[in-house]
Amino acid sequence: MAVAERRVREKEARRQQILDAARELFFRRGFEQTTVEDIAEKTELSKGTIYIYFPSKEEIYISLMLEGSKILHQMLRASAASDASAEEILRRLGKAYYRFYREYTAYFRMLFLYYSSAAIHEKITPDLREQCEYHAKQSLMLVANIVQKGIDEGVFRPCNAWDFAMLLWTCQNGIILLGERGDDQVLQLNTSVERLQELFVESMITNLRAGTQK
Repeated sequence: MAVAERRVREKEARRQQILDAARELFFRRGFEQTTVEDIAEKTELSKGTIYIYFPSKEEIYISLMLEGSKILHQMLRASAASDASAEEILRRLGKAYYRFYREYTAYFRMLFLYYSSAAIHEKITPDLREQCEYHAKQSLMLVANIVQKGIDEGVFRPCNAWDFAMLLWTCQNGIILLGERGDDQVLQLNTSVERLQELFVESMITNLRAGTQK
């Protein structure tokens, strides 16, 4: 029994060793510029050993992306855990998402690449793909639940809460990508991406309030 437990621990330690090395390389070089050979060299393991634990570079990348998904979910949950109004919680959720981008930029880029690249989807196992979808839905459901809370309390007009959660997520990503490309300077927007994000959330709240009695 002790031998079997030791082998399990050793296997998990080796898997974590690979993830730790890959994280550093992906964060520094990006997905395209990092190879399995690079990861093998950094861990001082053979490529064959890497493939025992992960069938592809994409599998390593998305395994790390899930770390970011969990961090994001924790940040959103902390923002939603409040007796504040639905409006105020939506503001906090918007700020938490932007803070995740600022504090965990590399993880944000991993998440964005996953949702914008069909090629990556095709090269990971169905189980890992299912985990990705589960974590994404968990975070989006937090937002949808707050919208529904506002509807139930008569603060927001009746609407599809899930659709609004998806709209908030996709539009915030678009605004953040302005900052990623530096377009706030190139286009001379004369405002910050953070301010644009805040204005967008406020406009969504105004839209949700439309038609309700004050």
